[in-house]
Amino acid sequence: MSDKPKILCLGDVRDKPPEATRFEPDSYEYVTVKEPLRALSLLSRNQYAGLLVEPAFFAEAAEFGRLLQNERILDGMPDGVVVVDSTNTIRWGNDQFRRWVGCDSVVDRNFYAVLGNPEILGPDFCPFHTALATGQPSSSKLRLGEHRFFQVHAAPVVGDDALPEHLIVSVRDVTEEMLQQQKLAAIHKAGIELADMTPEEVFHMGVEQRIELLKDNILHFTQDLLNFNVVEIRLLDEETGRLEPLLAVGIDDEAAHRPLFANSTGNGVTGFVAATGKSYLCEDTAEDPLYLQGFKGARSSLT
Repeated sequence: MSDKPKILCLGDVRDKPPEATRFEPDSYEYVTVKEPLRALSLLSRNQYAGLLVEPAFFAEAAEFGRLLQNERILDGMPDGVVVVDSTNTIRWGNDQFRRWVGCDSVVDRNFYAVLGNPEILGPDFCPFHTALATGQPSSSKLRLGEHRFFQVHAAPVVGDDALPEHLIVSVRDVTEEMLQQQKLAAIHKAGIELADMTPEEVFHMGVEQRIELLKDNILHFTQDLLNFNVVEIRLLDEETGRLEPLLAVGIDDEAAHRPLFANSTGNGVTGFVAATGKSYLCEDTAEDPLYLQGFKGARSSLT
């Protein structure tokens, strides 16, 4: 590796004096690039003693100072930002994006390959192609593995040409939002499946049949998706208002057999929800006046 100071050349400038003759040819190592974005990427990652610019790129060169300043701003953003070309090759990426993909250098690599070839969830299944073809921004969601999600927003870099050649792509981690949506969808699905069973169908089953049926319909959602390991289900007797125990997992025996009625007072959160038809989130069991202990050590509950 040469120890000579480096001169970055944008375009074919070494053979075009007087610009190149300002530097002694044998005293420097020349690095030549053909694209302003490539030059920007190299300038951000390496030290150069000088910059030589072909006259055709003078307009772009005037923007370098502002671009480098903007790069420092983008590096401080919580979202990932990359510049890609028409082949989905990364021409520049900020610090956050490099941290997410665990790679110090992402330049000249395929955007999707760097992310591990994620699944494109839509709504646009070719967001980069769409943005380049239409000249309008496009968005989509990506899934990495089972529990990591990103949203990408691709905006074309509009120039003098009829069609843009580069995209500015913002990448936002939406994992928490997507997992929350999955939980809500799981609750909705469980409710629909439960609604398909009539009280007569349930009451004519034996205890073991009830438990197995409800485990099949609910425990998959509550344990696998919601990560709840304590679940209690009671069935409302419309005539008496009594809440009949139907399924209890992780609940203390005394609490599982506690008589409860659909009443907004004196029957815990379960009775309140059954009486009002409104879901209830108890964020602090020690402070909530409605809460009745279901198992020792519980700090919150969702009914």
